[in-house]
Amino acid sequence: MHDKKSFGLRIKAAREYRKFTLDSAAELCDVSLSTWKQYERGERLPSLPKFINLCRVLQVKPEYLLGPELDEQKVFDEIECLKTKIDQLPPDDIAVINAAVSKRLDLRNDN
Repeated sequence: MHDKKSFGLRIKAAREYRKFTLDSAAELCDVSLSTWKQYERGERLPSLPKFINLCRVLQVKPEYLLGPELDEQKVFDEIECLKTKIDQLPPDDIAVINAAVSKRLDLRNDN
């Protein structure tokens, strides 16, 4: 998890949505109050077992708390998959794809 601040904002939002106080959230997740505050301030990340329990208590999916990092990984995976497919094409097809991508970038840059 690279973005601790976003993680902290998300667990705070989930806690507030569930109408948990700081104390009750910390107790339900079996962490100290000071640790919970560090989570919400984005200063600390939970261990995997604590993270799983936190998701259960706050009734959120891990994807919500991990947020954009998963989106970034998904894009990376899609790019890698596309590269693998392109590597299997003959040079003429690669030239066509290159021209199409260049044209698309030109159009986006003009706007």
